[in-house]
Amino acid sequence: MAVGRERFYFPPPSTSTDYDSIVDKTTAIAEQIATADETQALRENVEQLEIKQEDLNNRQDLLSPLEDFGSCFANGQGNLINTGVVPFNQQVGPMTGCHLENNQIVLDDFGLWTLQARLSFSYTVVPGQGGIAWEIRTVSPSGGIFDRQYDVVDHMGSTTRPIDTSVVVPTAGYRVEVRITSLAPVRATIGGKENNRFTVHHISRSTTFQT
Repeated sequence: MAVGRERFYFPPPSTSTDYDSIVDKTTAIAEQIATADETQALRENVEQLEIKQEDLNNRQDLLSPLEDFGSCFANGQGNLINTGVVPFNQQVGPMTGCHLENNQIVLDDFGLWTLQARLSFSYTVVPGQGGIAWEIRTVSPSGGIFDRQYDVVDHMGSTTRPIDTSVVVPTAGYRVEVRITSLAPVRATIGGKENNRFTVHHISRSTTFQT
């Protein structure tokens, strides 16, 4: 028996609505395939992307020439320090106009700087023993306290605390540090760049601002 073209004829959907539905489903399937491919590509590269931050530590060309910047974290597991200067000595990304020295960031230019710090603390189950007090402190070249901004915690739960402040320094050479002034013995300051950060950003060379 002869095979005619009619045996391979597929009639169109009975309505335009049915046809649009088929087109929409086909498009959705294609988009899902494309999305799956993109997701797989991202997964294959995510580990490489995560470790590239440290590879940029010397790339000062990535920063605007009008803005000095520096960022660091305190490494380690468990309790970094009970009281005293938090060991922020691990550089994160490029630094310009400032540098790390003795767990402090030294400001290499005068003017207005923003200062941002974040610390994570473990919880405690001892009632009345959960106190935390910490601060960002600016120290003059002679060693005196020039400015400070503090934060106090009195609850017992684990917490991540930020301080966001600014300072105007009249000359280069001022130092900024993060200092814990009170910490219950049963609590811990948590190390690692996922849990803490200290960042400075130079905004202006003017010294007429009020902080």
